[in-house]
Amino acid sequence: MLMEQIPIMEGYPDEIIKRMEARAIKRTNELPEQLNGQALELVFEDLLLWDINPITVSFKGGDAGLHGKIAEAAAEWSKHANIKFDFGYDQSAQTYRKWVPGDASHLRVGFEHPGYWSLVGKDSLDPQISPPGEITLNLEKFDVKLPLNYKSIVLHEFGHGLGFYHEHQSPVAHCDFDWKAVYSYLAGPPNYWSKEKVDFNLRQMPAGGLTYSPHDKHSIMHYSFPDWMFLSGKSSECYTEENKDLSAEDIIMAAKAYPFDKKEVARLRSKRTLQLELLQKHLSQPGFLKEKTSIADQVRRDILIASGQAGGDPNQLTEDMKIKNLLPTPSAYQFLADLLNELVKEYPENSEIKLAEIEGCITVGECIELVKSRL
Repeated sequence: MLMEQIPIMEGYPDEIIKRMEARAIKRTNELPEQLNGQALELVFEDLLLWDINPITVSFKGGDAGLHGKIAEAAAEWSKHANIKFDFGYDQSAQTYRKWVPGDASHLRVGFEHPGYWSLVGKDSLDPQISPPGEITLNLEKFDVKLPLNYKSIVLHEFGHGLGFYHEHQSPVAHCDFDWKAVYSYLAGPPNYWSKEKVDFNLRQMPAGGLTYSPHDKHSIMHYSFPDWMFLSGKSSECYTEENKDLSAEDIIMAAKAYPFDKKEVARLRSKRTLQLELLQKHLSQPGFLKEKTSIADQVRRDILIASGQAGGDPNQLTEDMKIKNLLPTPSAYQFLADLLNELVKEYPENSEIKLAEIEGCITVGECIELVKSRL
């Protein structure tokens, strides 16, 4: 089969991936043993959006002309979200903020590493992932020759910088990749990716802890893949030509992440804080609401946690609601099974909830009855 050539794929350097994996192991070890680390990312995902404004940006390499073009392109996000980038523009000198050793700017732009990539949101300030001074957003060789599609590349990478993930990895995206072909192709030049690196950059993400819209293949955060990478070719719901501008859904989600209304900003911050506190308390003290809530409410609460809505009201889940609409990924089902398994273990010693049983529940009511049957 003649495969259309694709450029170097966007992907983190191996060293950054290793640091992310090391952080994941550390966090897993700090979580209660009985959850087996299933809640790992759910605890921290909501912390990646910025709670400061503006976001400072520095440049390592390149000239003022290049910096200005990047700043102008990235500013498109600020038209639709209550967040700004501070590029340190000096009007008298007509220069932008330059990178310095030990730089602590929120986003540190460089041009020296292979490929185009950016850390997601506040990961750029996490010393376990990116120590001060290290580049957090890379635009390979922009300082040598500016690509014709540089604006869309800048929008995409600064979207990551704001805290947005790849749209093709959305919990509700169903990309029918031909994994055998994908693994084989990306293992060769110019990418030389391992299977683990392919999975890291292309596999679907679990729903928990994430805010997401319906799958939007027109998003600036969606890769443009050649049709041979999909089993259904151009008919795949994930096949799209290159997206050059923010989509209508990008604009909606940007405003949702960074609202303009001051009351909404305060409400959103309070909600995120509450979600984190509730989930951390749940993880550190399994069954902490046992004395205060009914079994039905505990099950509803666990369903909300598994769906990434830890701060939600359990009463919003009616017994006829479909489980599949709340838990759109296998990972979310597994997380719920772990949570409910721990719940029933607090009662008869040998009680157990299996993943297959959760997958067999059609409604919230059936899930509640399943748990009650084990008590």
